[in-house]
Amino acid sequence: MTGEVNFNFKGWCIFISGSTEGIGLAIAEEFGKAGARVIVNGVRREVAENALNYLRGRGIEPILFLGDVADRGNVVKLRDLIEGECGRLDVLVNNASIEVDKPFEDYDYETWRRLIEVNLDAYYMLARELLPLIIKGEGKVIINISSVQGVECEPTTGAYSVTKAAEIGLTRVMALDLAKYGVRVITVAPGAIDTPLNRVKSSNLDPGGSWEHAYSVISEAIPMGRFGKPEEVANVVLFLSSRAASYMTGTTVFVDGGLTALSPTGVKIKDLTKPKVK
Repeated sequence: MTGEVNFNFKGWCIFISGSTEGIGLAIAEEFGKAGARVIVNGVRREVAENALNYLRGRGIEPILFLGDVADRGNVVKLRDLIEGECGRLDVLVNNASIEVDKPFEDYDYETWRRLIEVNLDAYYMLARELLPLIIKGEGKVIINISSVQGVECEPTTGAYSVTKAAEIGLTRVMALDLAKYGVRVITVAPGAIDTPLNRVKSSNLDPGGSWEHAYSVISEAIPMGRFGKPEEVANVVLFLSSRAASYMTGTTVFVDGGLTALSPTGVKIKDLTKPKVK
């Protein structure tokens, strides 16, 4: 064998979009614990400050970039920040996404465009604008966080599923074109993960407002019988960013408890609205 497995990211510079809570925050934490210099990103200052305090409490001193990365002007400012702080970028994690659930016939154009901007345009802009810094990096890795809904949709997911499928396509295109620079591009597609957003979404599905009950119903459709933890996604991201995955590019890695192995995979959300039998 050539090379060595190394999960020590000391000295590496990592940027994770949408990393002030949920999966993004878990990725920032795991990279930070592995010695990387982490640049976190969010749009709400209060949430961002909470994330900074959380990371500092674990011995990690992150850099904050507060701003919407779907805005090209902000992406240029981010490039300048990374260049000034690190001089290079070893790993770009495109993670920031939004989700709006509506039937297709109720989807207005403004909502459709906003999801395209945040979930797809921003992925492209960050990769394109930061590419010169990535090429200079030691890692040379781009991770696009997609979703199982990029390959198997649920009703009313609208533009969210469309963008998640497009992110998988974007990964393939970038992987082919950037291989000559030694840049690897990989999609990570999580399934049902226990995040603050999913707790809110699940509590809205349950007639009693209980995310715990909603989780228990949804988990019946997951072979492993539970929701995943954000750190379980983060650990996969670290592996894919390491030299242990040096021959992987252009592929999609599912972190879903076996959900995409099922056929059919649809969760019967309507069961949540049935009266509970006493």
